[in-house]
Amino acid sequence: MAKVIALSNQKGGVGKTTTAYNFGAELGKRGYRVLLVDFDSQGNLTKGSGIAAGKNIDDIEETIATSIDACIAGEAISVPVYKLSAGLSIVPCNISMAKTKMELSLALARETMLMRCLKQVKNDYDYIIIDTAPSLDIDLINAFVASDEIIITSTPDAFSTSGTRALMKSFRQIADNLNPTLKIAGVLITEADQRTNFARDMIRGIKSAWESDVKVFNTVIPLSVRVRESQAAGKTIAEYENKNAAAVAYALFTDEYLKEYGEDRKDA
Repeated sequence: MAKVIALSNQKGGVGKTTTAYNFGAELGKRGYRVLLVDFDSQGNLTKGSGIAAGKNIDDIEETIATSIDACIAGEAISVPVYKLSAGLSIVPCNISMAKTKMELSLALARETMLMRCLKQVKNDYDYIIIDTAPSLDIDLINAFVASDEIIITSTPDAFSTSGTRALMKSFRQIADNLNPTLKIAGVLITEADQRTNFARDMIRGIKSAWESDVKVFNTVIPLSVRVRESQAAGKTIAEYENKNAAAVAYALFTDEYLKEYGEDRKDA
């Protein structure tokens, strides 16, 4: 049965989507069966995966929103899965999630809808990685209730750190009341330009502020324009330019994660 990991931060633009895609792909390359779940109505993970190349993602009819809608209505749940590569698949999302989110806010047992949907596919994968929206709303609560772990992505700046603190408060409330087994796997620092004193100082500050409470991963994902280019091309950074520093860093991060938390999911 899959381990479910939510990538999260209240602030947008901190590498959640990039990390979900590249981390998932690296796990897939290591032989794990990985399902990505786009749970943000912006659909950036869906766009970046390339499944709608040349098309408008809002034309995709079957998404995670349709699964949630069926769950709210008490109907049979079908989870639409698109295969990306041998070890990697995705459940897409688009603007239809915005309407579903409004309905979700009024639903009975609304916090559990995503968890119920993912139960339909958990036995088919080793890891399920949820890309969350930059919010603290009902969709984030659903993601946390459905998850075993949270990986917080944070850029080395004060605004991202502030978002991390707000997220920690939500984590504690959900762990205390809705999902007592939920854990924070750690904080991953992304989009860091370590050539600057400011970035180096912020990284030291993040580690100093958080390491007594949660793990801060040793791997730091560097800032690279090639990452944006790879997203536009619908490829992982390793597929786009495998010797790029960000590609190397995501491989190292995956190794670090598996060394710390990598019970053998292949036999789970």
